Amino acid sequence: MLFLLVIVLCVLFVYLFYRRLQWMSKLKRNGIRGPKPHIIFGNMFDFNGLNSIERQNVLLHKYGKVVGYYNGAKPTVLVADPELSKHIQIKDFQYFYDRQHFVLKYGTNPIPVMSGAVHRSRGSRWKEIRSILTPTFSAAKLKTMTPLIDDAINTLLEMVDKNSREDNEFDIYDLFQGLTTDVIGRTAFGIQSNVQMDPNNKFLKAAKDVFAARPGSKWYSVAVNCFPQLDHILYYYRRAEELLKDRLGRSPTGILLDMSQEIINIRKTNSNMKRKDLLQLMMDSKISGQEFFDLSDHKLTASTDLQESDVSNNIELDTSLQTKVAKHDIRLSEDEIRANCVLFYEAGYETTSTALGFAAHILVNKPEVQERVRREVLKLYETEGRLDFNTVTKLEYMEWMLNETMRLYPPLITFVTRETIADYSYGNITIPKGTSVQFATYFMHHDPDQWPDPEKFDPERFSAGRRHEAHPSSWQPFGNGPRNCVGMRFAFFEMKLCLAKLLLNYRLEPGPRTERGEITVDTKLVSLCPKYGVFVKAVKIR
Repeated sequence: MLFLLVIVLCVLFVYLFYRRLQWMSKLKRNGIRGPKPHIIFGNMFDFNGLNSIERQNVLLHKYGKVVGYYNGAKPTVLVADPELSKHIQIKDFQYFYDRQHFVLKYGTNPIPVMSGAVHRSRGSRWKEIRSILTPTFSAAKLKTMTPLIDDAINTLLEMVDKNSREDNEFDIYDLFQGLTTDVIGRTAFGIQSNVQMDPNNKFLKAAKDVFAARPGSKWYSVAVNCFPQLDHILYYYRRAEELLKDRLGRSPTGILLDMSQEIINIRKTNSNMKRKDLLQLMMDSKISGQEFFDLSDHKLTASTDLQESDVSNNIELDTSLQTKVAKHDIRLSEDEIRANCVLFYEAGYETTSTALGFAAHILVNKPEVQERVRREVLKLYETEGRLDFNTVTKLEYMEWMLNETMRLYPPLITFVTRETIADYSYGNITIPKGTSVQFATYFMHHDPDQWPDPEKFDPERFSAGRRHEAHPSSWQPFGNGPRNCVGMRFAFFEMKLCLAKLLLNYRLEPGPRTERGEITVDTKLVSLCPKYGVFVKAVKIR
């Protein structure tokens, strides 16, 4: 027994020695500065009591705009240097085409189907999925969905009108959440769930629950981050927990997956049930193998004006695989369709409603900005006679206002990540293979080196004459490069059409509960949102 104990202690000593001198010093040896990690927890519990934005700000102010730290055993590089961001996300994309992951074997998601969502897919399959999804958000496809979006916005206006007639102060952020859930339900699934009229709707609750998670909410996340090898064991616990929640109807993702499966089954058996929505586009879309291999990464970047010379080469695949795949059309599997429907539902609800909520706070606190936006909308309406995809895209000042709103209050703060597939050298540092890269979105959006007087709301920063003043990669509420948000154009259209119709008919004014000046924000695991809502009064003007 004593001999066995000695052996165990020797093995433990060697393991900890290796972990300290080799693994936990990897970033430092490669020239990346950062705090000293704990031998077990890394830097997971550094700065307890601070939210993710505050922690990032402390690290970046102390160590510079490239900081290395350890999330348990996982080496992570926090990047706030826009030029390095450009290299990682665009110019040298071939080294960073995957998002970060923490488990030993990718794919051990407790909901295996969700591994087929575009934000979780990896390697060549990611590019195949992205190649199919990108055309579904083209201008032509968005035009076909305009009636669905317009009808949902009309429902919102009915609720605003009711509050206006009764002279009520109301939380417009809450209405925006109902709107964006309704819009994505109609456009992704082709369903009208009455979610705007029913605040207890299970689909709205499911979407909210997905984004309610906060750091450290799962004990096994800490365990697996510290000892990735444990995932081989804990995965079964995680999977059992998710299955139980699904059986009890308490899994928000499970609810949305079941809904998508039901609709897919109906459409497969009844051709008369086809709709002009994202689900149908995914069911019908395909790309030939040759088209896939001829497609540059540049063309996968949503709404970009980047030049081909700025973008990396395509992801390289071995010749035998190219020959094999080029002979076949590439389609999404049924599970991948379901996973991406759920992704669109979750992302379409949270980020767009949050951006609209922050915009409403700006507009009610800055009546001169609201009036300028309204004048632009009114002029457009008088000239064009309608508000639709072809017209609201011309609202230049409104776009500047939305850009500046998302600069001050980026809806997603820790979601934009990458992982290097090989050692990557930049200047005097090397990012080792397998390292997570996280972009400090909030810090970059408030960096005085890029944005003079960064806390000032100034939409003119995004005008044609001034947009060159800041590095293009210092603004990225939708990410950047080929793995940026595929629904970026969709989100902008929805926001612009909603605000155009709202401000054409109503003036937003403050009420007793309206926050004046800075709004109180709630920092969640990946997102930033108004903590106490956005209370306004609506005065009908036409």
